[in-house]
Amino acid sequence: MKRRDLRVAVGRKKVPFSAGQIVDGLQAAGAMTDDALRVARDVEQALRDAGQRTVPLERLREMVAERVREQLGDGIADHWLAQTAPFVPIVLERLSGE
Repeated sequence: MKRRDLRVAVGRKKVPFSAGQIVDGLQAAGAMTDDALRVARDVEQALRDAGQRTVPLERLREMVAERVREQLGDGIADHWLAQTAPFVPIVLERLSGE
C-alpha cells in the first residue's frame, strides 16, 4: 500500500492520513515530540499491517488513545480525547458588524 493510500473517514469525506496531525494533537495534549512520533508511527503501521485503506476517525482516535495510555499514561490520553480531533476542519465565521 502506498503511503498516500491510507485515509481517515471524517463524516462522508475521506482525507489522507497524516502522522503529523496526530503528532500535533499529542503534543497539544502534553506528549513530548519523540513520544508523539512513536505513537503516530505505531498506529500507522498497525493500520497498514491490518491492510486497512480507510479508518473511521473515531476508531483512529481510540487506537491512538489506547497506545498513549500504554506508553504515556492516562493524563495525556484523556487530554487527547478531550480536544478537537485531528482531521476535522475548524471553521471560523466572522460575525456581521465586527
